Amino acid sequence: MVPKLELGNQKNGVANLVLACTDCNRGVNGKSSKLPALPLLQRLHDRNEYLITSHHPLRETLMVQTGCSTEKRQQFLQDAYNCSITHYGFNQKWGYQLKAGH
Repeated sequence: MVPKLELGNQKNGVANLVLACTDCNRGVNGKSSKLPALPLLQRLHDRNEYLITSHHPLRETLMVQTGCSTEKRQQFLQDAYNCSITHYGFNQKWGYQLKAGH
């Protein structure tokens, strides 16, 4: 059984600071109300790890919200993903296609 996470505003926190144009964010094939495809989840983890290891100003916030170790942060993202499937019924996946100018 997947434990239910208390995501609250967390789902819109720093883990979701992914820049996207209006079409990519809310358009017909956008990411709104869809889970990212697993490669995008890994890409988000890699981006977060980069920000943490580069001592970016978001470092502390990312660590507080997602965990103190790489393993805990990876597990946090996976738990949030699993929770979204199990408890919120999200099952459509969102992938991306690079567009000119994006």
